[in-house]
Order: sequence, then C-alpha cells, then structure tokens
Amino acid sequence: MKGLKSGKERTRRILSAALFCLIAVASITDGAHGGVNITGLSIVPSMPGPGERATVVVDIETSRPMGVDTLRLFDVYNREITSLKIPDSLPPAARMEVPFTVPSIEGRYNYNVRVNAGTLNRFINVPVSSVPVASASIEDLRAWFEGKRFFVAFRVRNNGNIPLKDLRVSAVMNPGVRRLWKKDIPEVLAGQRDVALLERDESLEMSFSLETGEGLWLPGAGTDTFCLGVKVSGVDGKTHWKVERFEVRDGSLETVPLHSLDAHTFYTDHAIEIFPAGSDIYNELDLYRTQLIDGTFNEDYPPDLVYDEGWPLLFIHHFLDYDDHPFNTGLYGTGLHIPFVTDTYIESAYEKALAYYEGWTLNGTYYPGAVELYLGTGIPFPDKITAYEYVGRIAHLIEDILTPAHVHSDMHGIPLDDDEFEEVFEPGIDPDTGRPRYEKYDETSARWAYWRDYIGD
Repeated sequence: MKGLKSGKERTRRILSAALFCLIAVASITDGAHGGVNITGLSIVPSMPGPGERATVVVDIETSRPMGVDTLRLFDVYNREITSLKIPDSLPPAARMEVPFTVPSIEGRYNYNVRVNAGTLNRFINVPVSSVPVASASIEDLRAWFEGKRFFVAFRVRNNGNIPLKDLRVSAVMNPGVRRLWKKDIPEVLAGQRDVALLERDESLEMSFSLETGEGLWLPGAGTDTFCLGVKVSGVDGKTHWKVERFEVRDGSLETVPLHSLDAHTFYTDHAIEIFPAGSDIYNELDLYRTQLIDGTFNEDYPPDLVYDEGWPLLFIHHFLDYDDHPFNTGLYGTGLHIPFVTDTYIESAYEKALAYYEGWTLNGTYYPGAVELYLGTGIPFPDKITAYEYVGRIAHLIEDILTPAHVHSDMHGIPLDDDEFEEVFEPGIDPDTGRPRYEKYDETSARWAYWRDYIGD
C-alpha cells in the first residue's frame, strides 16, 4: 500500500472512509411490528450456485395479534423477490422456510437479501459461486466444568460448495499468548480430531475434555480468565480459527469480550445518533445498524481479512506509532513494532482502514473495499451488507487510534494486561446526567489532569 503525500490528504481520506458509505437515501426504518420478531436467519445451501433454488430459514417469534401476515424478501434494489404468508396457527417460537431462486449470473459474489415483516427488516448475505470454494465455520463454541474436568464443545460446518477432506480440528487453551506477552502461560491442547470427509453443508458436533490441574491456566493456577481457540486446518491450505475468552464467575464459565468490544460497539452504535432522527442518512444507518456494529465487533476476532495474520497477531495492525514515525511524514508501515515478533514497523490502523475503504490484494486476489461494494463497481450487484460491515471495521480502527495505548505501541489488554485508560473511560450511560459517560471527562476534570500529566505532550 502506498503512502499519501501529506498529513492533510491522509486525514481527508480516512474521514471519507467513515463518511462516504454513511450518506445514502433510504426510506425504510427498522423495528418490530405487530407482534412479529425475526430472531435468526440462515441460508440453505450455505453457498448456492447461480440459478440454484435456495431457502432462507427464518427463526420467528410471534404474539397475538400479529398485525403482520407476510414475510417478504427484497434484493438490494428494493425489488421484491418472493413472499410467504405467516400461518395464523404459527406457534410463538417457530421456523419458516422461504424458498427463492438465486440469480443466474456466473461468478462469485454476494447477493443481498432483506427479510421484511411490516416495518421489521433483517439482512442476510447469500454467497453465490459458480466456482469451487472450500470453506469451514466453527459454531456454538462453549465450555464448562464438571467436577475436576474441563469440557469444550462446538460444531464444525462445511459452508463452502465442495466436500472438505483430511481436516484436523484442534481445541487449544491460550493459543499463542506466551509469544506476545512473555508470561509463563502454557498453551494446552484440550483435544484434537482428524476428519476424513465433511460433505457440503454437513456439520459435525465435537467435544473434548481434560482434567483440570496445575498444568492448565485455570482457577488454582493463579487466574480466573483464559482464552479458548478452535482451529480447523486443511481447508484449501488455510487455517480457520474461532477464539473466545472465558471467565470463571461463581463456579461457572461465562464468555467475555476479547478486548473492550463493549466499548467499540457502544461508541459505534451511539455515533449513528449524531445524525438527525428521521433524516435520509439516519434512516439508512439505522437500517444497517446491525452490520455496522457487527463490523466493529468482528475486527477484534479472526480472521484478519486484510493481512491474513494468524491468532493472536491480528491485533498488531490496530496501532499507529506517532512517536517513532510521525503521521504527517507519509511513511509506510507506521504501526506496531514488537521486538522478536515483528521484524520492523508494520502496516498501521490507518493503512488497514484505508484498505477497507479502497480495496486490497491478498495472496494474489483483489478484494473490493467499501466504496466499490456499495456502488456495485465490478460486481454483479451492490453489496451494502459487506460495505457497512467494513465501515464498522473502519470505525473500530479509528476508535483504537484515539486511545493512548494504540498510538504509543503499548500492547495491552488481550488477555493478560490491562488498560487503565479504557477502564477510566468505561462505556455506558452516566446515571446522573443520562448522557454517555465518556462525555464528562473534559480538560477541566481532575481525572483528565492525571492522564494529561501521565501521557505528556
């Protein structure tokens, strides 16, 4: 990625990244209507081919009177694809299957589908491909204790369009953390299994268990928090990861964010409220609110879409070192440098945000950015779902480089360190003012005075 000529130009483009995809006209608002709520969406098959018959599976909750009697599917141009009547006899929690025909255009692309019930709208991206695609997903990862044993369970699904062969599935506690944090924390294999064949859309339930003891980073070994990763190797030469962080509370395990994700999603969600309610901009942002928040959340989880960093190194592109490489020099690679881990300074949060905006090339394949996806440049249909997820990821990176740790190359937070600044500026609503808590820390506050002296000029 090439550097820009000046600090002003860099600033202009990164601000454009946050604003371009936000400004569009839409007249549809989101909200439950008439006792109908959509709680989940999935597509069968996971990756249909052009012209293939597919089904949107809708998890739906109803209460009487429903007020809405039809589920409708729309494309990105707001054209109705199909509709299906909601039976009067539908139980309060049910599943409906809405069949439709995928566009017959050849190639590999995303087809945006909006599921509508009155004024309620939910989106699902239908990945269409006429070429072979090997892909796997790890779903429903959970962990628990029974006596002196630790258990982990999950589901591996083939969500591509060809069979998967010779997979190796591993569950690993604290994967890779010793390398970054140089702490005496062992990486423990909780279980491993080889899978000879996983057919298209087939899923496989797996579970492993092991004795808890001093060899594990668990209660009794000095902490009550750990990371758990599931790794699927052998999918078209790639490794698929799912990583969750767990904390022991009152003798049971609870999933907790990997790193300040409550803050990121809070800030992105509230940023939408800057725009006047009912305006065209607000209506579209509100319509794609879930995609924006999903992008903000997903940026701290594997996979690393732009640089293909493995766990846990995907975080190293979330930094911008102002001290060693001033922002206005236009130097390339002003991101984090970790001795003995990275050879030199690497691509920063700025370069990664720009990639999400403009597009990037990885392993010889070009991936369009938010602007091209939103406009449909070079693809059969605009992909606003992914475009807004990328805008959410850009928002995450902007939020990162507005904190001291991220502009001072301070590796922090995940999972063994803390970040006092983020703890001070804890997200939420101040009960005294009714406004976001972060607004009360201004230049006259005693708490900010402490941080001004700590950080320096």
